[in-house]
Amino acid sequence: MKKIKLGGIIEHTGLSLISIENIPAHHPGIAGLTFQSLSRRGINVEFIIQGQNRKGISQILFCVSRTKSEEVMVILNQIKSRIGDPEFMVDSEIAVVSIFGPHFRETPGIAATFFTALNSKGINCLAISTSISTVSCVIPSSRLSDAIKAIGEVFDVPGEE
Repeated sequence: MKKIKLGGIIEHTGLSLISIENIPAHHPGIAGLTFQSLSRRGINVEFIIQGQNRKGISQILFCVSRTKSEEVMVILNQIKSRIGDPEFMVDSEIAVVSIFGPHFRETPGIAATFFTALNSKGINCLAISTSISTVSCVIPSSRLSDAIKAIGEVFDVPGEE
């Protein structure tokens, strides 16, 4: 089977995954308030996903530098009453692994191949984000080298034989 050609692999380490859970749907503007509050304190957010279930309950997950996670929690607790009294969770031992390529939009099976490769090594995806040219996955940081190896086994990665 011919391997799908990648533009490369991106690794982000030293991150914490922050989760804002149980956000009622009738609270619009929570993402704006949250990320504006972090931005004002000079905190960079590297990964964001948001979703809402059928019952109207939302969840926002995002990654920040592990060194900023305590400061983020202080900020979130300061704005908690303004965002519907949600629950917060922090996982401070995560990494983000991404694959990218110029022809992802026209190539079926990239996400399937990526997630199947991670699964073959028993790597659990904690969060997923995609764009036209990138597929990213939050994983336990202890599994990053296994993820890179799995990706190399199923994709044509530049610089690898």
